[in-house]
Amino acid sequence: LYESMLDTVLFARDKWLAPSGHLFPDKCSMFIQGMEDSTKRFDFWDNVYGFNMKPIQSKISIRDAFVEDVQPNDIISSRELLQKIDIDHVTYDELDFHSTFTLSITRDATMHGFVSSFDIGFERDCHRPEYFTTGAEGTPTHWHQVFFHIPKPFTVKKGDVVDGKWWVRRNAENPRFLDVEIQWKEMSEGEFLVQRYRIH
Repeated sequence: LYESMLDTVLFARDKWLAPSGHLFPDKCSMFIQGMEDSTKRFDFWDNVYGFNMKPIQSKISIRDAFVEDVQPNDIISSRELLQKIDIDHVTYDELDFHSTFTLSITRDATMHGFVSSFDIGFERDCHRPEYFTTGAEGTPTHWHQVFFHIPKPFTVKKGDVVDGKWWVRRNAENPRFLDVEIQWKEMSEGEFLVQRYRIH
């Protein structure tokens, strides 16, 4: 997600790639996970030089997703596929997409939000396909991960499930920015909660 570079790749593909040519990497898979925020990023707003600034947090911070390295021990769920992209054939319009997911919680924790990452693959006509991941459990990369903080963290236990829906689309004013909407149910019960974010 970070930098939204796939548009540039598709532009180069459509302008210069020969009909018999191949792109490498040729596969990209996007994933989502649940996260506990052990760094307490938002506790800062509880006491800013003696003032409670929590109202500012709710108006400003949560709308912006964080692009950073997430610690592996902050991951609290399974890593679920959102979308697999065939870079040889995907169109611009298909980069805006909707998906559903079900996260399986792997330990007792407080869920503070969601983390997205991607894997890429060198698959086409390869006798030994190769892959690398930008996931939190892998070696840190330039792309980091994207952390989506939710307004009201909630308690989860090992074995719980969190159902969700995901939308991503390019921002109308700046195609390098992405608008993301995540909906989720705590314990897969009740109404879906909704939060919208911007990645820039």
